[in-house]
Amino acid sequence: MRLAVDAAPLLDAVSGLGFYCERICAALAEIPELELIMTISSWRSAEGLARAPLPRGPRVRLLPLRAPQRLLLPAEEALGLRWRERRLLAAGADAYLGLGNVLPPLTRLPGVVVVHHVGSDTLPPGLWPRFYFRMLTDRSVARARRVIAVSERTRADVLAKWRLEPARVTMVHEGGPDVSFRLARPGDPPPSVDGPYLLHVGALVARKNVPLLLRAFGRLVERNPSLPHRLVLAGRD
Repeated sequence: MRLAVDAAPLLDAVSGLGFYCERICAALAEIPELELIMTISSWRSAEGLARAPLPRGPRVRLLPLRAPQRLLLPAEEALGLRWRERRLLAAGADAYLGLGNVLPPLTRLPGVVVVHHVGSDTLPPGLWPRFYFRMLTDRSVARARRVIAVSERTRADVLAKWRLEPARVTMVHEGGPDVSFRLARPGDPPPSVDGPYLLHVGALVARKNVPLLLRAFGRLVERNPSLPHRLVLAGRD
């Protein structure tokens, strides 16, 4: 089976989504019966695929689709061009996997989309975020043959928002073959924070709603001034 995979999230491998996609693709590449077709749609798609942390090997092919993403995606949605699907079919793809909430318009290829979160109340301003995170996600879920939700909460949100048949939505936790977090072991260096602390790991972007966390922690401290905990934020700004 030849599985086409959108490799665009791998261009930001230091993000949570990028790390997830990297490990999932590495695991898929270990399946003997599977051939991966890694694809990116952008002006510099070939350069992007060359520098992305992709699995390499005889069963991994690169398919750069050279086109401006911010023109191609709206054009495909508005005009029904399906240019990417034709290119994928010509490359021999049997199915398409969208790892980051979106799928291209598909009529002949079965598509599976991974939904990481539902809701877009804290989007950055501008037309592109509204198109990409609202319209494109709505349409991608509607046309997907199957939907993967990364938690039971996300699955419940998907079913509630898009009124899908429960059999179409499967919960698969985010993860990979590596253990990133583990209990401290004897001899490990101590954390750089003295005393107990609450840890938030994630990019400091609007959709993470970190201000709500700050307000909640502030109210907690107001109610209990002797609280020894600190709030630690780990992530990119």
